[in-house]
Amino acid sequence: MRFCFFIVVCTFTTLCLAGCRSETSGASGGDSSFSLEDSAGITIAHSLERRLPKTSLARTISDSDLRWATDGSSAPGGPFFRIQGLRQLPDGRVAVVDAGSRELHFLDPNGEFLFSLGRRGQGPGEFENPSLVPSLASDSSFIWDSRFRRFQVFANDGSTRQVSTPSSWPLGAGVRPPLGLVAGDALVRVTRVFTPEYSATPGVKTNPVAFWLIDLLADSVVHLGEFSIQEEFIQRPIGRPPQGTAVPFSPIPCATVAKNSVLVSDGLHPEIHEFDLDGRLVRILRIHRDPVRVTPDLLDSLLHARYTPEAIPYVKRAFDAMPIPEVVPSFDRLIGDLVGWIWARAFHWDPAVPKEWIGFDDTGQIRTILRVPANLVVGWFDHRHLVGVWTDSLGVESVRQYTLPRS
Repeated sequence: MRFCFFIVVCTFTTLCLAGCRSETSGASGGDSSFSLEDSAGITIAHSLERRLPKTSLARTISDSDLRWATDGSSAPGGPFFRIQGLRQLPDGRVAVVDAGSRELHFLDPNGEFLFSLGRRGQGPGEFENPSLVPSLASDSSFIWDSRFRRFQVFANDGSTRQVSTPSSWPLGAGVRPPLGLVAGDALVRVTRVFTPEYSATPGVKTNPVAFWLIDLLADSVVHLGEFSIQEEFIQRPIGRPPQGTAVPFSPIPCATVAKNSVLVSDGLHPEIHEFDLDGRLVRILRIHRDPVRVTPDLLDSLLHARYTPEAIPYVKRAFDAMPIPEVVPSFDRLIGDLVGWIWARAFHWDPAVPKEWIGFDDTGQIRTILRVPANLVVGWFDHRHLVGVWTDSLGVESVRQYTLPRS
């Protein structure tokens, strides 16, 4: 088996992610909101937001679309706690990784518990901090354990197929969960870990983020793009320890896998860049729209949405002292599905607001704008359903499956 990786290091790379800037060449198929262009061998799918038929595209996931829900109470380890990945298998069953119980659970197509495997430990079939690696290219379930920095591969019947420990990690970076598997290759994101001394220095802390496609077996590394993210602002009050505040509206790069490609967004621009397995940029999905400016009223809305009344005065003083991004980010998450669609979650600063997922078909055209409940974190799209983790007001997790409206 071959393994490939992503890494995080430095400033935004225009070579890989800025794309080819050129004018739209005209409408495709009579739809004035969409056109395709070829630029130096790169396909660019243009979508004009102002011409999108949003009324017909918009869909809202509601309780009437709920097929089933389960909190894992019937599992040997009890209710789910700290779910770190799920996927729907080809036969309709759902695999769920519960990092709280250190188990891999299997649910039937109706959400009923079937069986579990795994426990806390260091041997085969045992976990410490497991997470499920997304994969569209394999029927097996790949579990990454960050505690031991190893993969375990499980067949759909729960049997262990392979345990693999990567022998080297580029740049000595701290390891984050894999982003996904592409055609048998593992794609992993790695971020540099800040030292306490660096974190204690006052001012804006910049987290370098880069994505790499790394094949450990072939000893090849392909650099896909780099970013520089302002994530935290450190203040050092007199006589008090350093205090950090998250920088509002800071874009977060995101990436995912398709069957035979890698999808990357810088989070800021409404664009998705698709790379083949050799690291070549082959397609850009671009939405043409006016940026949303960060205004004082928008900052005030964010303050009241995210912070308690007691914390607002302190956070506001931190906001006044830090450089605030000028525009609101576009995307904060990507998912590829088995149909060939690409799903991009629109950034929103209010955690209580329903989240919008923009669905691009295999040609790159926007086919739906799906609104999902704020409590639901989508983990998987398939031909007919979406599966996600629902967290209630008490923090109790459950797995839910909804019927997916596709136009």
